[in-house]
Amino acid sequence: MARFNEILNGRFNRALQKITSIKGEAPAPVLGSEILPVFPMFFGKENRYLESWQTFGSFAAISAVAAQSAIFHFRNPAGSNLLSVVEKLTFTSTTTTVITAWMIVEGPNPSTSADDFGSTPNFCRFDSRGQQNPTCKLTFGNAAADTWPGNNRAWWSSFMAQETTVDVILTDGQEFPVLPGDGFRAVNFTANSPVGVSVVWRERFLEESERT
Repeated sequence: MARFNEILNGRFNRALQKITSIKGEAPAPVLGSEILPVFPMFFGKENRYLESWQTFGSFAAISAVAAQSAIFHFRNPAGSNLLSVVEKLTFTSTTTTVITAWMIVEGPNPSTSADDFGSTPNFCRFDSRGQQNPTCKLTFGNAAADTWPGNNRAWWSSFMAQETTVDVILTDGQEFPVLPGDGFRAVNFTANSPVGVSVVWRERFLEESERT
């Protein structure tokens, strides 16, 4: 027999069950007092550690190489059981000559260690109470062509003049997750042109109920 004001849209109950790992029947079956669960626990940066979030930042200065593009690659290793969320992504044209650099961001897409480049940027951890080094892998370098997975999958692009800075993420709604086995890549398609890439991201372990 149906309940009075029974919730038939399953996505609300599913979200509650996944977030809190509740077993059994729907945790909020009807409207009224049972639809009141609220999760305002996403505190300020000073308390993210208490929610198991670790925040890191990195900067890569990619040099110009003749006939090659500057490429930055970010990936979450497969099997890491880690959720990473990119909070800030910024590009800086470091050349003093007049150019029109074409900066493309691709992904998230499946990524393995075969996609890594030879150089690794330094990392900064933003809270000394957490782990000192991130789990996500960041590399950069140069290549004659971008083959991961083809620039037809790009989701953002920007033209850059000399000595300019472009932000990809301006609001929290533009942040994006990178799950285990996935990655993203930033490519400057203007050959022989240097670029600086700054990224800030947070990461935490996935709960069992979040993995599917």
